[in-house]
Amino acid sequence: MKFKAGDIIRVYSEVNCKEYITAVKYARDNEVEDVAGRLWFLNYSLHKIELYEPKAGDICIFWNNHSKAYRISKFKQVAYGKNKEGLFKDMQGNYFENCVPYITQTLDELIEKLNA
Repeated sequence: MKFKAGDIIRVYSEVNCKEYITAVKYARDNEVEDVAGRLWFLNYSLHKIELYEPKAGDICIFWNNHSKAYRISKFKQVAYGKNKEGLFKDMQGNYFENCVPYITQTLDELIEKLNA
C-alpha cells in the first residue's frame, strides 16, 4: 500500500502491543516516517500499517464544511439512510461531513484552516 505525506494511518505494533494513530510526514518505497519521528517499515511483519478509518469509540474531531465550529467526541458509525448517507455520527447522535482522529497536530491544522 502506498502512503503519502499528510495521510492519517493506524499502526499496530506487535513488538509492544500498542496502536498508534498518526500522520505521515514522508513515505518512501519501504518505509514511512510519522510526524513524531517514528520510522515504520512496510515490509516488517510485526507492524500492521493501514490508512485510518474511524472505529467505534475512537476519539475524533468532527466538523461540517462551510462552518468554523468543530467538535471533539467519540465516533459511533458512518451514517446510512435517507439524507444521512456517508455522514459521520458521533456518540451523541450528531452528524458531520468530516471526521479525523484527534491528534494535536490535526487539531492545530484544522483550527488554522477554519480561521482562514
